Amino acid sequence: MNTGLKELVLYACGKIAQADGARDVLLEVIMAVINSGFCNKICGLISENLIVSMTDSTKAARQVSCCLHLMSKCLDLVPNASANEVSMLTIVVERVVDTMDIGDLENISERLEEVKIRKDEAVRKFMEDRIERSNNSEERLPPDNFRSISVFPTLDDIIETEKPFLRKNRIGVPYDSRKRRYSACGHIIELYSH
Repeated sequence: MNTGLKELVLYACGKIAQADGARDVLLEVIMAVINSGFCNKICGLISENLIVSMTDSTKAARQVSCCLHLMSKCLDLVPNASANEVSMLTIVVERVVDTMDIGDLENISERLEEVKIRKDEAVRKFMEDRIERSNNSEERLPPDNFRSISVFPTLDDIIETEKPFLRKNRIGVPYDSRKRRYSACGHIIELYSH
């Protein structure tokens, strides 16, 4: 994708992010941008402003402004799914704003600070949710591998003083094997062997 086309797509994304359209359409566009890897191309496009010696500051400000609109909309609609891309874009945008001194144009410095605060909040919330999920017994790994547990109870099993590891039985919900290290059959064996 050449520079001109990347720039046009960035401007279009910036305009779409500013539009008050249907949420499902905006969400579809945002997810397409995130899933396509276009954020990497935006980073390259905006970084070119640092390399080219005769870059027009208004052009760079327009690119950064569109990028900030896109980043803000990403944080509005899909904060968890866009946290990595927004973090990456924030680093590049901040560098261009500082180097080219374009912070006063189009309220870029204020908007950048707002996006950084929102991005940090999204990352913090994502990490808290991740920790909470890992503490949830449904997501935790059992202390023993069912393949190594004796079929016959040992003395330690009978007089155990610790609270046993119990996983909630899954009834009426599909099994998600991506979350576990065992298959559905392994999950059932694990459930009934602890």
